[in-house]
Amino acid sequence: MTFLYFAYGSNLWHPRMLERCPSATVVATGSVDGFDVAYRKPGVDGTAKLDLVERPGGAAHGVVYRIGQEESPALDAAEPGYERVLVVAAGIRCRTYRWPGEPTAEGPAGWYVDLAIAGARSHGLPEAWITGSLLPAGHQPAE
Repeated sequence: MTFLYFAYGSNLWHPRMLERCPSATVVATGSVDGFDVAYRKPGVDGTAKLDLVERPGGAAHGVVYRIGQEESPALDAAEPGYERVLVVAAGIRCRTYRWPGEPTAEGPAGWYVDLAIAGARSHGLPEAWITGSLLPAGHQPAE
């Protein structure tokens, strides 16, 4: 058995996803309409992580992965504090995670931003979305 998972943050970087869930294979790229992403979830390291946030007219881009059901606990453990939710991305109903609490005032770590951007670019997600949603003001992405 497998499940479908929509990644929109650091899990966009396929090698990171494979570390967490070795069976993860890319099914599609797409977006969740009516949403975008924001650095608002407090991470265990004290920095902000991306969260899926409602935004009328928005489109949160990402990747749909197929993952073996036996790896579900590992993925849940890699996403502490998030709640599982169902979304439709690329016309596919899949699981993702959202932060249910208040946003953190902290900014994201540079390595996290760079990982999300590298993953988004590796999957050919729209550059305008990458620079508009994943790239915080003042951050210079790694080359």
